Amino acid sequence: MKHSRYIAMNERRESAPVPKFASFRPKAQASEVEDEREKDDGRLESLPTGRKHFQDSKISRHYGRNDDLPTHSRHVNRQSTKSDTQLAAPRSDHQPRDYILDTRGDEDNVRYGSLHRFSVPPYRRIGYGNVLGLSLKQKIDRAMSSDKRIIIPPRDIDSASRRDRNVLAKVRKQKELRIRPSSILPAPNSQADFLSFNVAGARHGLDDYENPSLSDEEDYRSIYGRTKPSPHLQDEDLEYGSDEVADEAGSLLKETRLRGAELSRLVEQDPSNGSAWLELVAHQECLYGGRAKLTNAESQSLADIRLSILEKALKQVKDDRYVEQLLCSLMDQAALLWDATRKVKKWEEVLSQHPTYITLWTKYLDFLQTDFATFQMEGVREAFAKALQKVRIVKESRGEAFTEYAHIQCYLLLRVTCCMKDAGFSEQAFGVWQANLEFNTRELDKNEDLIAKFETYWESEVRRIGEEDSRSWADFLQNGGGPPGPMTDSVVSGLQDCASEDWYSSERDAEENLFPARTADNTMEDDTYRVILFSDVEPFLININGTSWNSLVQAFLAFNSLPSLPTSDIVDSFWWWDPFVRNDHLRGNETTTGLHAATIDSNRTFQASMLRSIFTADSAFAGSVSQISVFPAMTDTGKRQLTFVRHALSSLVARVNDDYLSVYFLGFENTYFPSSARKAAKRLLKQQPSCLKLYNAYALIEFSQSNRATAEKVLLTAINMSRDDPQTSLLWQTWIFELLERASAEVALSRLMTMPDSEIKEQAPRPGSSESADFTRTVRVHRLLTSCRDQCISIGNVFLAVHYSTLHLLLAYLSSEDALSTAVTAFNSSLAMLPGPPHSLFHEILHQSLARIISYHVAHHPSFSPRIVRSALQRSVSLFPQNTLFLSMFASVESRFRIDDRIRSTISSIVHGSEFGNTKSNDNPQAKETVLTHMFAIYIELSRSTEMGSNQHSVRATFERAVQSECGGKNALIWQSYILWELQQGGHAKAVWWRAIRGCPWVKRLWIMPWQYQGLVRIEELKGIYELMMDKEIRIRIQIEE
Repeated sequence: MKHSRYIAMNERRESAPVPKFASFRPKAQASEVEDEREKDDGRLESLPTGRKHFQDSKISRHYGRNDDLPTHSRHVNRQSTKSDTQLAAPRSDHQPRDYILDTRGDEDNVRYGSLHRFSVPPYRRIGYGNVLGLSLKQKIDRAMSSDKRIIIPPRDIDSASRRDRNVLAKVRKQKELRIRPSSILPAPNSQADFLSFNVAGARHGLDDYENPSLSDEEDYRSIYGRTKPSPHLQDEDLEYGSDEVADEAGSLLKETRLRGAELSRLVEQDPSNGSAWLELVAHQECLYGGRAKLTNAESQSLADIRLSILEKALKQVKDDRYVEQLLCSLMDQAALLWDATRKVKKWEEVLSQHPTYITLWTKYLDFLQTDFATFQMEGVREAFAKALQKVRIVKESRGEAFTEYAHIQCYLLLRVTCCMKDAGFSEQAFGVWQANLEFNTRELDKNEDLIAKFETYWESEVRRIGEEDSRSWADFLQNGGGPPGPMTDSVVSGLQDCASEDWYSSERDAEENLFPARTADNTMEDDTYRVILFSDVEPFLININGTSWNSLVQAFLAFNSLPSLPTSDIVDSFWWWDPFVRNDHLRGNETTTGLHAATIDSNRTFQASMLRSIFTADSAFAGSVSQISVFPAMTDTGKRQLTFVRHALSSLVARVNDDYLSVYFLGFENTYFPSSARKAAKRLLKQQPSCLKLYNAYALIEFSQSNRATAEKVLLTAINMSRDDPQTSLLWQTWIFELLERASAEVALSRLMTMPDSEIKEQAPRPGSSESADFTRTVRVHRLLTSCRDQCISIGNVFLAVHYSTLHLLLAYLSSEDALSTAVTAFNSSLAMLPGPPHSLFHEILHQSLARIISYHVAHHPSFSPRIVRSALQRSVSLFPQNTLFLSMFASVESRFRIDDRIRSTISSIVHGSEFGNTKSNDNPQAKETVLTHMFAIYIELSRSTEMGSNQHSVRATFERAVQSECGGKNALIWQSYILWELQQGGHAKAVWWRAIRGCPWVKRLWIMPWQYQGLVRIEELKGIYELMMDKEIRIRIQIEE
């Protein structure tokens, strides 16, 4: 039997006495050993079969393989193999079993909870990575596999990929080397007949070769073996380059830990210090190395740590300002860890304890609108109405902060109306805006019962604001009136088949009825949302003070995807890159269709995406090649909405005396309805004959319609009429820019030289004459512009100072041979004089003026200096990354030079925030990733050629980066663009569509895409999608019959 002799010898060894060192027992004879073996064999053969197997298994479990046995045991086994086989062969009734029966059991298994490790036979895994049934050359790729899928590379690339990974691993292990900066060497010997490449004292290598005994290195024939690699470099001109990097990383980690310990000490010493708690929470991300993107596991771990810190902080901090911030941060972190039920319960608990925290209410509204599991459109509307009511209560109790709460009310009103319109309730959305614009431009006494009177006005169904020939609220109360004649909608009956292609077209046709109907109109009988009653608008009615009406107009413009009025209030500017607002309704699906075929045009760039820049007079009436209009292009989809906006702006201009609003209205009219723009300007000039801004707007209308002589006559009359008024700088700026772009640089300079004259003549000096641009006149104009600029800054009129600074740029550009470089120098000097931070509104307007000069220079001087242009535009982009004028111009200029991919790297740095460092500590409000920057990054990636490295993987990665961001995941336009691109690629469009629905469940435009694009989902799934839309309370105008 196997191992029997080894067992017998062990038994004898245990019973034998321990020998003494003085005398050893003599070795046994061979015959005695054989007798003992026979006795042992006989003793084992007398045991039962299972017991013998147990004896063998004990030895096997103790030593494992046969090779692990002691040497003498292996020797005995080899000798007895044959005899054991012969002895076991005739006993067929006692064959060894593959198992043993243990009826007694081991109580220690229950006590310790597992088997004894020495009782389990050791084993060794083989075939690591192989799959049963596949070739042995194919293994599981551990690097590419995850817990959700297993990747097995093809057979032909397996070895190559492993070889590449090994090579890369070796490269990563090598330390980076760099050339050591050499010291100053002595001059070479000019008398010698050779030039030595060795430095002084470097002859030791030759000496060592000539005298081997002097060398410290061991020869390869040495008895000490092969020479081990030395940690020191043999080349004295090289040194390790990673030491400083490692030291820098170590010092940074040390500083991070010290800062964390300091913050922990602060909160322990003063637990009520809310600022220290918030800084400690923000500091936790620095412990992950400050990387731009964390993994899901790291994000959840970070959220868990922050959540515990915030819970401790809320128990100690009592100041309402910090409690609100701590609660908002707590709910942000909870959104990454908790399920929907727990989040809803926590939100209800927090809001019940702190019902007056406005920022917390805004966070709660974001949660309700984006959480797919709990989204219900009616619940979202009720939550917005309740939030507006809370703001109204807080505003009445804190009268000193009236303006701040007016901004909050306007923002909530903008959000709820955008949500209504996206979900299909456009009648209620426009009705709410009609009610608020009418209610807040009243001419009634505040002590009167305003709500009751306004209800009477609304229920009368007279023509309201935004409609043609509308009447004001005050005029109705004085003179009365009735509703207009009945209108008829296109009535369409319900369709039988849910998969019918006609359903989508009928639904889109029914959505053309944007505005509220009246009770006398002929509408669909089962559509209860067409007529908007006073009870539908009353919960969203706000009361804005006269000084804050500008915020209400700004919100109305943002609702209609139009540019903002020029304002220094940065709070209003946030609305134009808000993900819930910037869906560009005016252009509808045309936006995303043009986005796929986006190409960089040197004159009109970024036309397919969203626009955002500071509204100025020249950009509002842009008709030149070098100027991009701030107004988006009109399509048939938004024509009716533009008509509504036109009538609303006309009514607001007549009721509110505001010069900027009047200029805005004329720019809007000239862009979309140019035939009536001149008439509208003359009408406003009759009402305000001394307004220089209106004269400037009228001249720009004439310039844009190619009436240069009439435009110059208007400017000349206005300047001579108000010669000493500093506001004439705006007229001069318009005049010089238009002459530069429509005539020539010489004509523009000649006209600019007449600025110091007491009376401006109609005919300017002839270009090239001594009176046109001599040195004396140039210095005179320069002194006039700089002195006027400094005087405007001293009195606080920064807008006029910007106009004089722009004229200073034009003078430097027109009067110098090195035009662009001189203009940039003048720009830097003027920029240093302007008050405020470098990212303020006035700085941005001056940057736009320089961009216009650069655009003209690039168009008319092909041999320009790329370095100057790139440096100026890159500076503007870094300060104002949300201004699409700078982004598009930078892309246009860089597209001319395809040496490297600067556009993509710059946009990527903006999106990732590396352009600005830590955006959380940066005071620039534009220094963060928004919908605009992500859309422009997508536009650039689609515009890149395959030679520059663009492919479907890079485009998909750009889309994924956008939708996975905090702002991009809430924007329907980005999701729609992603879906349409995947449809073109034939990729995962259906999966992306479902993700879009989960991210933006309130957007009807995304819900009906399966009917618009056949093949996005299977036909049998359409019925379920329709029922899910009904469950989420999305507006369906054309019902589908069962």
